[in-house]
Amino acid sequence: KTQFSDIKMHVPLDEHLHSEECNIIIRQLQACHEETSMFKQFFGECNKLDWAMRACTKKERLKLVDENRAESKVRVEKMQQKMGSLKSDDWRENLKAKLDGQKE
Repeated sequence: KTQFSDIKMHVPLDEHLHSEECNIIIRQLQACHEETSMFKQFFGECNKLDWAMRACTKKERLKLVDENRAESKVRVEKMQQKMGSLKSDDWRENLKAKLDGQKE
Protein backbone atom coordinates (compact mmCIF):
# COMPACT_ATOMS: atom_id res chain seq x y z
CA LYS A 1 0.00 0.00 0.00
CA THR A 2 1.48 3.34 -1.06
CA GLN A 3 1.34 6.34 1.24
CA PHE A 4 1.47 9.87 -0.12
CA SER A 5 4.63 10.48 1.90
CA ASP A 6 6.35 7.62 0.01
CA ILE A 7 5.87 9.26 -3.40
CA LYS A 8 8.86 11.25 -4.66
CA MET A 9 8.31 14.17 -7.02
CA HIS A 10 11.89 14.13 -8.35
CA VAL A 11 15.40 12.95 -7.55
CA PRO A 12 17.25 14.50 -4.60
CA LEU A 13 18.46 17.96 -5.56
CA ASP A 14 21.68 17.96 -3.50
CA GLU A 15 24.44 19.80 -5.34
CA HIS A 16 27.02 17.02 -5.12
CA LEU A 17 24.70 14.71 -7.07
CA HIS A 18 24.42 16.85 -10.20
CA SER A 19 26.46 18.68 -12.81
CA GLU A 20 27.03 22.42 -12.58
CA GLU A 21 24.57 22.92 -15.45
CA CYS A 22 21.78 21.27 -13.47
CA ASN A 23 22.85 22.94 -10.22
CA ILE A 24 22.31 26.37 -11.79
CA ILE A 25 18.76 25.42 -12.81
CA ILE A 26 18.09 23.87 -9.39
CA ARG A 27 19.24 27.05 -7.62
CA GLN A 28 16.99 29.16 -9.87
CA LEU A 29 14.04 26.86 -9.16
CA GLN A 30 14.62 27.00 -5.41
CA ALA A 31 14.90 30.80 -5.56
CA CYS A 32 11.65 30.95 -7.54
CA HIS A 33 9.91 28.82 -4.90
CA GLU A 34 11.23 31.06 -2.11
CA GLU A 35 10.38 34.36 -3.80
CA THR A 36 7.02 33.45 -5.35
CA SER A 37 3.79 33.12 -3.43
CA MET A 38 2.01 29.77 -3.34
CA PHE A 39 -0.84 31.34 -5.31
CA LYS A 40 1.46 32.22 -8.22
CA GLN A 41 3.18 28.84 -7.96
CA PHE A 42 -0.20 27.16 -8.22
CA PHE A 43 -0.79 28.92 -11.53
CA GLY A 44 2.59 27.85 -12.91
CA GLU A 45 4.98 30.67 -12.12
CA CYS A 46 7.94 28.26 -11.67
CA ASN A 47 6.85 25.52 -14.08
CA LYS A 48 9.38 26.29 -16.83
CA LEU A 49 12.25 26.03 -14.38
CA ASP A 50 10.79 22.79 -13.04
CA TRP A 51 10.58 21.34 -16.55
CA ALA A 52 14.15 22.44 -17.28
CA MET A 53 15.36 20.85 -14.04
CA ARG A 54 13.60 17.57 -14.86
CA ALA A 55 15.01 17.55 -18.40
CA CYS A 56 18.52 18.20 -17.09
CA THR A 57 18.38 15.47 -14.44
CA LYS A 58 16.94 13.07 -17.03
CA LYS A 59 19.83 13.86 -19.37
CA GLU A 60 22.28 13.13 -16.53
CA ARG A 61 20.53 9.87 -15.69
CA LEU A 62 20.50 8.70 -19.31
CA LYS A 63 24.20 9.52 -19.63
CA LEU A 64 24.94 7.36 -16.57
CA VAL A 65 22.80 4.54 -17.99
CA ASP A 66 24.77 4.63 -21.24
CA GLU A 67 28.10 4.61 -19.39
CA ASN A 68 27.00 1.71 -17.18
CA ARG A 69 25.75 -0.23 -20.21
CA ALA A 70 29.12 0.20 -21.96
CA GLU A 71 31.01 -0.93 -18.84
CA SER A 72 28.70 -3.91 -18.53
CA LYS A 73 29.37 -4.96 -22.13
CA VAL A 74 33.12 -4.86 -21.48
CA ARG A 75 32.68 -6.89 -18.27
CA VAL A 76 30.53 -9.50 -20.05
CA GLU A 77 33.03 -9.80 -22.90
CA LYS A 78 35.89 -10.37 -20.44
CA MET A 79 33.84 -12.99 -18.59
CA GLN A 80 32.98 -14.75 -21.87
CA GLN A 81 36.66 -14.81 -22.81
CA LYS A 82 37.54 -16.33 -19.43
CA MET A 83 34.79 -18.91 -19.74
CA GLY A 84 35.87 -19.73 -23.29
CA SER A 85 39.49 -20.29 -22.21
CA LEU A 86 38.61 -22.85 -19.53
CA LYS A 87 40.19 -26.25 -20.06
CA SER A 88 37.12 -28.25 -19.18
CA ASP A 89 33.34 -27.93 -19.15
CA ASP A 90 33.26 -29.38 -15.64
CA TRP A 91 33.52 -26.64 -13.02
CA ARG A 92 35.07 -29.06 -10.50
CA GLU A 93 38.06 -29.74 -12.71
CA ASN A 94 38.52 -26.03 -13.41
CA LEU A 95 38.42 -25.20 -9.70
CA LYS A 96 40.89 -27.98 -8.92
CA ALA A 97 43.27 -26.69 -11.62
CA LYS A 98 42.97 -23.15 -10.28
CA LEU A 99 43.65 -24.20 -6.69
CA ASP A 100 46.59 -26.38 -7.77
CA GLY A 101 47.99 -23.40 -9.69
CA GLN A 102 47.79 -21.21 -6.57
CA LYS A 103 49.62 -23.79 -4.41
CA GLU A 104 52.59 -23.93 -6.78
